[in-house]
Amino acid sequence: MQPANQIPVRLSRFLGLAVGGAVIAALAVPRVAQDPAYHLFADTRPLLGIPNSLNVLSNLPFALVGLAGLVAVARMRAWERWPYGALFAGVALTSIGSAYYHLSPDNWTLVWDRLPMTVGFMGLLTAVLSERVSSRVARTLFVPLLVFGAASVAYWYQTTPSKPFPPLPTKEERIPKPEVSAVDIHRWRDSWRQSRGGGLQYGNEV
Repeated sequence: MQPANQIPVRLSRFLGLAVGGAVIAALAVPRVAQDPAYHLFADTRPLLGIPNSLNVLSNLPFALVGLAGLVAVARMRAWERWPYGALFAGVALTSIGSAYYHLSPDNWTLVWDRLPMTVGFMGLLTAVLSERVSSRVARTLFVPLLVFGAASVAYWYQTTPSKPFPPLPTKEERIPKPEVSAVDIHRWRDSWRQSRGGGLQYGNEV
């Protein structure tokens, strides 16, 4: 008899194929550049020297919820404490990463906002797999899912199209550098010495 918390084998295979197809499709479509306007927030008022203060300070509840969840998970004895621990650790760390991002919003700081989120997402996904699909499947996929989540953020950042550098000026557009001879150098050195009251002359100044 099949356990009540496990889905039929055919359905699990279908879900596996659907997930695999979604991953392949996501890798096949053209990259979508991060819109620079994403980092422009409506409220940028400072408070107590903190830029974008409300966006930064609003992350405090995430820290409280994450820590409370970790305390609750610490009392669990079942294996599911690990994926739930990853979930609440991700929530707590998101408060730090998101605060760091909102202090100075750009693509690089956004990495540290999204990275702990993926840890939490993959922890939640593993917990759902354990409760609704199979505990054995969840145990097998737990670490690979965490790695996959972190890798997805790295993939997004490394493959985000960057603004191209402006083309180098042509030879005709460049400012020509003056030709400097040894005579010019001696003249400049002599002028420098004379401006400081003279000095030892080596006989080779012009």
